Amino acid sequence: MSKNKLIITVLFLFVSCTSDITGVVLVDDIYTIRVKKIMQEYTENKYEAFHKFFNDDVKTYYSSDIYYTKSELLAAFKSEFYYFSNIDFSSTEVYTIFNSDRTYTTIFKPIWNAKGNFTNNKYKVFSFYKFIWRNNKIISVNTYWDDSSFFKEFAESNKKF
Repeated sequence: MSKNKLIITVLFLFVSCTSDITGVVLVDDIYTIRVKKIMQEYTENKYEAFHKFFNDDVKTYYSSDIYYTKSELLAAFKSEFYYFSNIDFSSTEVYTIFNSDRTYTTIFKPIWNAKGNFTNNKYKVFSFYKFIWRNNKIISVNTYWDDSSFFKEFAESNKKF
C-alpha cells in the first residue's frame, strides 16, 4: 500500500509541475465576477464592462476559428440582437484558474437562450467561453458553440429583403 501511495504522489507531483494550470481559484474571485458582469451586460446589449476589461488588442476566436478584433467582437455581439431577442444564459458554470505563466483563465459555460426574430424559434445552445487575463485585462477569448441557430435566422432574414 505504501508503494502505491508513493507512486501516486510522485506521479501527481510530476503531472502538476508540467501543467500550465497550477490551481483553481474560487468561483467568487475578481475575474469570475468580472466575466459574469461582462456576460450579464451582453444579455442587456450593454458593454461598459466589455470596454473596461478587454485589452485593445485582444485575440478572439469565435466558433469555428473565426478571428475577431475587439471592435469586431463587439459588433458581432451587438448584431445578435438584430437576429434574436430575449437573450439570456441559464445553467451557468463559471470559475477561474491560475496558470503557471501568471495569467488567469476564466471559464464560462452557459446555455445560451434566445428567441429568433425571424423564425420565432426558441433556441437553447450550450456554449463555452475561455477568457485569458493578464494585468487585469482580457488578452484572449475563445468561444465555442453550435452556429446552426444563427444560420437559420440569417436565412430567414434574407428572405425578408
